[in-house]
Amino acid sequence: MVYSLDKIDWCEAPLVTPMSDAAWERESARGEATNMAKYLTPVRWLLQAEELLEVRVTPSVPVVLGALIGLVVAMDNSCRHCYGAIRSMLKIMGYSEALIRKLEETLATDKLTEKDKAALEFARKVSRSAPRPSESDLQELMAVGFSAIEIAEIVYLAGTEACGNRLATLLALPPDPLEEVEANWFTKLKRPFTRKDFRESVSRVFSVPYPAGYSGPGRGILEALKGSPACGALATALSGAWNSTLTTQRVKALIFAVVAHGLSCDACEAEAAQALRGEGWTDAEIKQLLTYLASEKLDPFELRVLRFARETVRYQTRRLQQLAQDFARGLERDVLLEIIGLVAYANGLARMSIMLHRC
Repeated sequence: MVYSLDKIDWCEAPLVTPMSDAAWERESARGEATNMAKYLTPVRWLLQAEELLEVRVTPSVPVVLGALIGLVVAMDNSCRHCYGAIRSMLKIMGYSEALIRKLEETLATDKLTEKDKAALEFARKVSRSAPRPSESDLQELMAVGFSAIEIAEIVYLAGTEACGNRLATLLALPPDPLEEVEANWFTKLKRPFTRKDFRESVSRVFSVPYPAGYSGPGRGILEALKGSPACGALATALSGAWNSTLTTQRVKALIFAVVAHGLSCDACEAEAAQALRGEGWTDAEIKQLLTYLASEKLDPFELRVLRFARETVRYQTRRLQQLAQDFARGLERDVLLEIIGLVAYANGLARMSIMLHRC
């Protein structure tokens, strides 16, 4: 893992050019588009899903602990964009550079309780999933006082951060403007006011209605999140992805199946296999596909997509960016972005399935 932003090997140019979408900015629940949104236009479900990644839907997890979960996952994945943004966010919230350094290197500081440290170590295991967290890891969290809903929200934060890291890395996004805000001398003079406004902003909990009729992968995880606003947020993202017409539901099911298999996520693999059976695949054909990544039923585009999806399971920053560049050749922007979004969410979802062990 890399502890210095300037040492992260990061592509100099983003995969796609930024585009504004005035209609989306008017519709945005936050009243403005996020920095990442400019690179996700015009895929509406992905714009909405990314916005939900940015807002607070985990009220049982303190704001600072949520930010620290984002820090350790982004640091572990060497995601230049997300790592830099979260460091800047912590500084605006009152953390000094020296304290952030100490957190990065040892997670040993009097700012952290034993519960906090346990949550951060667990979040790191969720993100890595090599090996996957176990029942004993969940029991350790319960032993230090976390409730079932708190654990589910910690898992959600780690899984969605892993998802966001992949989005930012595959798109090779430049540094977030938040870094410039933190570095600007005039902003530093106003920091007490900025800090107050920022804390109020990130503390606001969003309530997201649950979309009716979702039948794609992730239903078990959504059931485990019931009682948290994160349930509606994740369901909205997954429903938008599943119902998009840019790619077929067959392609979506194939992506979720291959990524789940690569992460040894039996629950997500079973749900994706169920969707494939609805598309006419037999159990024998699904088994062959997942074992050999080969099938006479795959067309050349599907095979290309699945080879790309499989390679995103393990995180090597610069290699992922090169894979994305190779994969992007000849694809329309909206199709490319949808597939990158699907791959990112498939990776996040398969990591979140550890919360099913408590159901």
